[in-house]
Amino acid sequence: MKKILLVAADGFSKTGVPFVFMNIVRNLSKEGYIFDIIYFDERFKYYYDEFCSYGGNAFLLNKQFKSSFFRKIIRYVSSGYYYKKTLKILKKHGPYDAIHCFNEYRSCSFLKAAKKHGVLLRIYHCNNVISISGNIINRLLMKKEKRQCLKYATTFIGCSKKAIKSAFDNINNPLIINNPYDDKIFKFTDKAVFCKEKLRLVQTSGFCDNKNQLFSLDIVSELSKKIPNIEMNFIGMNINENYRKKLEKRIYELKLNNKIVFYNFDVEQKPIFDTCNYFLLPSKSEAFGIVLIEAQACGLKCFASDRTPIEVNVGGCVRLPLSKTPSEWAELIYNDFISTTEKRFYNCSSYQNTNIIKKYIELYESGGCTK
Repeated sequence: MKKILLVAADGFSKTGVPFVFMNIVRNLSKEGYIFDIIYFDERFKYYYDEFCSYGGNAFLLNKQFKSSFFRKIIRYVSSGYYYKKTLKILKKHGPYDAIHCFNEYRSCSFLKAAKKHGVLLRIYHCNNVISISGNIINRLLMKKEKRQCLKYATTFIGCSKKAIKSAFDNINNPLIINNPYDDKIFKFTDKAVFCKEKLRLVQTSGFCDNKNQLFSLDIVSELSKKIPNIEMNFIGMNINENYRKKLEKRIYELKLNNKIVFYNFDVEQKPIFDTCNYFLLPSKSEAFGIVLIEAQACGLKCFASDRTPIEVNVGGCVRLPLSKTPSEWAELIYNDFISTTEKRFYNCSSYQNTNIIKKYIELYESGGCTK
């Protein structure tokens, strides 16, 4: 029996990182593993009850402030606080066989505490493209945190080569463990129909600047000039309220009110995928993009930005530069639409959950080292 301490990126929202660690918990709990977790955001609790149902402890280390000023202050002064709190958790609830951190460079405090307490396997797990940015104080802080992660972690995981390279340049012997998709839900069936009467598009992602839904709206506007019978389906959560307001304003300006459908993030996605023709993801930055695998598994051809990793293309992903105009994207989609009559099967087996979970079992059973 192994006991693992997870460190979340924020909380239990239905987004990429919580999906990854909950997938590990859900599957490995059946194998006798015990998971506790440190998390930081109590606002989103989509997976919270499920996590607790497996018997693990969930430790909330700080509450969220509405004021951006106080959030920034916490960012600059929280390192020592997290270190001391983690030591207390390790002493009271341990021993732990591993600590598995998803909190980008801020993982350094937890990795340091784990080393101090004698945890041999200390994992830094990167699921985002990281850039050292912001004001000079933030840049200096991130550089320091990066050095400490390199010092205190024993194992470095990335969801793609792009993610690892962004976080740690050319570090030796990183593990690339791609994010899995749920092949029990997302699969090619006879319900996957290519609709010729109506051009139906879908995008699954939180509403924010990075996911670039405004660009998607411009594509839809251009397509509507060629195909009036068009529908754009957005599935996601409001990560940024101001960005969602910008979307609403752009929809009004482009007169697309009757062509746009919004779904909440917890909607059942498979039936929507089955009735759509294409999947859009013009992200400005993407470490992996498991939604592209899910879409292809359902037979959807994807049009995504070239900021997505090459690995996500299993035969049905067209990667385009964001330097191309929405009109150019629309032209490619239109040409494909008029020449296509049915969806096709794309082999996504290398990203099936059973294959990915085996890699985590091998990792946890490795026992770590004394770096």
